[in-house]
Amino acid sequence: MLNDAILLHAEGILSEQVGDFRLQLMSFEIYRGECVALFGPSGCGKSLLLALIAGEVALEAGVLECADFARMPDLPSGRAALNLTPNKWMKRHAFSWSRAVYLLELLGLGEQVDTPIAELSAGERAMLQVGGALAQQALLYLLDDPFDKADFERARRLWMELEDRCRFGAAVLFATRDPAVARRADRVLMLHRGRLIAFDTPDNLIREMHATRLEIETIDPQPLIDTLGEVEFRIIEQGDGYRLSLFADDALALRLLQEGYGNVRVVYLREPTLADAWQYFALRHRYKTTL
Repeated sequence: MLNDAILLHAEGILSEQVGDFRLQLMSFEIYRGECVALFGPSGCGKSLLLALIAGEVALEAGVLECADFARMPDLPSGRAALNLTPNKWMKRHAFSWSRAVYLLELLGLGEQVDTPIAELSAGERAMLQVGGALAQQALLYLLDDPFDKADFERARRLWMELEDRCRFGAAVLFATRDPAVARRADRVLMLHRGRLIAFDTPDNLIREMHATRLEIETIDPQPLIDTLGEVEFRIIEQGDGYRLSLFADDALALRLLQEGYGNVRVVYLREPTLADAWQYFALRHRYKTTL
């Protein structure tokens, strides 16, 4: 149920079938003042979930309540893109002309305001779409991969703008495949094949793995493989040996080093990323569904 704190309430929602894909039952809430990343690889359902929230895809089951939202509008194509400039297009979507001018400058389009949209680069068109959403007055902003084509400076400015929106009481839900981008969000909602597999702060998601990423270079991998049991790993043959890559808790890491004593040449310890956490939760979810 929506209130002053909750801007999006989803309870047991299920989307209609789109092709051979649908969003499976999931429940979550988004609160005022937070920036939430929808995270996962291509095809996991990020764009479909945004479309479902926006009412562009039918809800087949569950309860979905949403405050006033703004979505990234489609850009014109064909002849319309030749006749329309960013300046004129933003006027159609902005609740004030001053907001439109501000966003065009903020997103690095100040010198292209009178350039036909058809002549803009892919990155400039992507920023214009983001600007079309932010130009609207809303409590919740639904952004589909807003950082995908942003260069360093545009990404920095966009982050500042999103943080300001949240600071003044709005919320942002954006999709991304980039773990470094998702890491900056307040919370991360992870999707896998249309299912919600985890939803928490970035630090908590990584901490819940209780594991460190190990990369071990060894001459003979068999003693280490025998120690792993059912732990998933990747092995790569190198010129004079092998490299094993896996996630291990402290006890397993110590056991691997003991078993490989005299055989292990190099051990690399790497801090897990959100991409690693996504793999962990995806595997755990797959294991649960097969029980």
